[in-house]
Amino acid sequence: MPSDAALRDWHILGAGAIGTLFAHRLANAGCRVVLLSRGDAEARRTLTLDSGGLTRQHTFPMSPPGDPTPIPRLLVSTKAAAVDPAIHSICHRLQAHSTVLVLANGMGFASDLPLGLTAFRGTTTDGAWRHPAGHTVQAGSGTTRIGLPGVAMAPPDWFRDSWGRLRDCQWDNAVETTLWRKLAINCVINPLTAAYRCRNGELASATYRPLLTTLCSEVSAACRAAGRDSVASSLREDVLAVIHSTAQNRSSMLQDVLGGRPTEIDFINGYLIGHPAVTGLELPLNRRLIRAITAGQQLEDTWP
Repeated sequence: MPSDAALRDWHILGAGAIGTLFAHRLANAGCRVVLLSRGDAEARRTLTLDSGGLTRQHTFPMSPPGDPTPIPRLLVSTKAAAVDPAIHSICHRLQAHSTVLVLANGMGFASDLPLGLTAFRGTTTDGAWRHPAGHTVQAGSGTTRIGLPGVAMAPPDWFRDSWGRLRDCQWDNAVETTLWRKLAINCVINPLTAAYRCRNGELASATYRPLLTTLCSEVSAACRAAGRDSVASSLREDVLAVIHSTAQNRSSMLQDVLGGRPTEIDFINGYLIGHPAVTGLELPLNRRLIRAITAGQQLEDTWP
């Protein structure tokens, strides 16, 4: 049985905006956090977080690719497309009793882990973005939910001794529904902010209201077709709540577009329209958004 201290050891794979945010939170909760690096250059790395007008720094040890030390608890907070390759790149350090927690946008990954491991999934309504100067800005506070998709169980020891110490972090026995709710919200907010190059809060303006209404209707119809009626029924209210609580946030998709990086559109809107129960629906605005963002265009270039 691991000691209480050992249950608070976490390796983080993917120290982007969300990874940085939770590295700080876990460290503040008394956890030992190690960052997994892609190279051998750094022994330690300092991550800076701006939150509520305060700037905080933590310096974390780095673990290089060649490190053979076993990883008992792994947080994966990479981009969606990198989740599976990233996990398999360090699978030699995982053991049959290792814990893998994936905190990433979208769905359609982490279904085939090594050693028969099952990924716990997390989702958060916290807003964070990477400033061009290199630090992370927390632009909104929300709730984080963690669970094992399809399984109802008591919170495991590792959750109680680490994540359970964080503010507004809850164990969720219906995390699959929660993931669908987050997916649906992201299907609305992320592509619109990316296509129009705007912050989340701007979507509440009259300028974007017709598009917001149309996209909410399409995503709700898709969720109903997939058997997610509860997600569909509250989608518009949920979207508006996130828009207001993260008004100053730049969505991850917008950050990717501005940075010239591949987006997660295939794991968000692409996953939704590709769901077997949804493929018969037209969903024209979803499809136009996918085409525009994949081509690197702003929406006004392709709409109506």
